[in-house]
Amino acid sequence: GNPYMTALVPIGGFKLLEAVGRLSGNRLLFLVGDKGHQDPAEFKGWRAPHLAVHGSFSFMVNFDALRIFFEHLGGFSQHTPYQDSFQCGVYSLGRSSDSPSLLSSLA
Repeated sequence: GNPYMTALVPIGGFKLLEAVGRLSGNRLLFLVGDKGHQDPAEFKGWRAPHLAVHGSFSFMVNFDALRIFFEHLGGFSQHTPYQDSFQCGVYSLGRSSDSPSLLSSLA
């Protein structure tokens, strides 16, 4: 396999989410809607990350990194299955078994 990949990881954003998680007693629900990547295969190979410049700058959301981050903190996530369009995800701290109504509303 190809060991090379290109991915942007928003470390500052992760630190913010950790701080909000602590302030909320790990009762955090994070809803995200934007253009981005959720399949790890989309990061394979070397390429320059796309930065959009429009008075500021922005880049595609790394939804896979968000999923891994929340799972690392003991949480869970659900994500739209789309690859090439606007995507939405819900990320929560805590066990999924503690949120049956949330999970049933996402099904």
